[in-house]
Amino acid sequence: MGELKKAGWQKEYDELLELFVDHADHLCEVGKNYPASEVNYEQSIVAPAADVILSVYLLTGDKKYLDEGARQVEILELFNGMQPDYHLNEVAIRHWDGYWFGKRRYYGDTFPHYWSALTGKVFKMYGKILKDENWIRRGEASIRGLLRSLCQ
Repeated sequence: MGELKKAGWQKEYDELLELFVDHADHLCEVGKNYPASEVNYEQSIVAPAADVILSVYLLTGDKKYLDEGARQVEILELFNGMQPDYHLNEVAIRHWDGYWFGKRRYYGDTFPHYWSALTGKVFKMYGKILKDENWIRRGEASIRGLLRSLCQ
């Protein structure tokens, strides 16, 4: 959105910001009553909600978005384990995508899944907002653990 401002497109910026804020307001209203996706409750439903809400906080500075973002991060954190091994340290657990989408419908073919990186992105953003190195470190561990797992 910053590029719209740089280009002098204030009208477009204002319109996009309004739409983004409306979306975040809806997510705040829904809270943890997420709509079902391929499964009823999963990390890649919670992480985007947290991302949008915290992004709107960064744009507006309105504390209600930080408060709801914190609640979303608390839920998102439940998908992570504190595995000591770097292969899965802070890598979010997801449903077994292979069962739903895999060619042979077998379990476990995509864990860890690249969408687990959504958690790392949110943790880092949250850490930067709070100026909390622990959240930033956890976000980095999430992303790095996932990259290592996917490169094998």
